[in-house]
Amino acid sequence: MILGLGVRAETVARLNAGSTLVDTAAGPVEFARQRPAGADADTPVVVMFHGTPQGHQASFYAVPIVEAGFDVITPSRPGYLRTPLSTGRTFEEQADAIAALLDELGIERASAYGVSGGGPSSILFATRYPERSSALILEVAISQRFEPDVPDWLVSLTGSAFFHWLNAQLHALAAALRYQPARQLREHADARRASAHSRSYSRRPGATGVPRPAAGVSVADTVAARGLS
Repeated sequence: MILGLGVRAETVARLNAGSTLVDTAAGPVEFARQRPAGADADTPVVVMFHGTPQGHQASFYAVPIVEAGFDVITPSRPGYLRTPLSTGRTFEEQADAIAALLDELGIERASAYGVSGGGPSSILFATRYPERSSALILEVAISQRFEPDVPDWLVSLTGSAFFHWLNAQLHALAAALRYQPARQLREHADARRASAHSRSYSRRPGATGVPRPAAGVSVADTVAARGLS
């Protein structure tokens, strides 16, 4: 038992050392930030909305994106690690918390990158703050309301230590394989620099429970993006 507590304390200390906790208008928000060499105020920013269950340590997703020249911020969503649930109990409040974090960091615009369980809050950030959203990218993200019939044994499994260990191993493998759409982000930045103004919003067809913007709608399979001039 004592050994286990020591390992846990060491793990928590290591996690905390890799992040920053700031007070925002929405409440405390923890985040990790990775910037490319030579980054300045004009470097495009990407905010990672991590999946479930993770936290700011999901910033390993950002490695190839940073290498492509982007400034990447990975907050711990409310209820994970050092960001308390009180900062955002609903997806709308979570989107507002990201806007408040950007205010604290002096960042006007950012691309939202939603992964898995981070989908709803990333979509709502883009729709609630279109003037601050450079793009919206969704990767295997939740984009509609559903009530799955999940057996009790599966619920117990996802709450087990083994599941969390296996989840970490699989994500580490994904990072090693560099399976990230960094090229798409780079193309978006190049398009903006070339003054190619796009006003489109792409998402999975038939999704419900997520507000559609008033702008024209085009359909894509796995990537949702709203480009703004």
